[in-house]
Amino acid sequence: MRLLILGIGSPFGQDSLGWQAIDGLIERGLEQRLTPHEVLLEKADRPGALLLDYMRGMDVAILIDALVGGVDPGRVHPLTVEEIAQGDLALSGHDLGVAEALALGDALGDLPEQVLVLGVEVEAPEDCAPGGPSPRIGSQILGELANQILVTVPTICAPQPAPG
Repeated sequence: MRLLILGIGSPFGQDSLGWQAIDGLIERGLEQRLTPHEVLLEKADRPGALLLDYMRGMDVAILIDALVGGVDPGRVHPLTVEEIAQGDLALSGHDLGVAEALALGDALGDLPEQVLVLGVEVEAPEDCAPGGPSPRIGSQILGELANQILVTVPTICAPQPAPG
């Protein structure tokens, strides 16, 4: 099973949450904890439609991005492609954000079998901008992301029963 865990954003401001998460997950040895899966931990700088290129050839993709909810900063929201398409939470602060790229990939039939987005809530839209505040991602949030991934991967990477 080929698994991509992708931190989305930029190296600046609260938009760096996805990048900080990847660094923290690497430091915690997440790759080794997910064996026997082939795991790739990457960072993407506001990928837009190139998000589809990152996911190409993967069986499962877990995307980590800042999410503008304005209610509970630091909360991790696990979201499916369907929930993102129907939701009113704003992922990314980019011209072509995660939601739009996933909708495009879905329309083209060009998504991995399983896609999960872990949106980490930030305070306000301007905080996601490259010049916004840049707090370090907290250990508690990092622990929650790692736990979400460790709990989710066995479920979404389990062999699916053959149609019968």
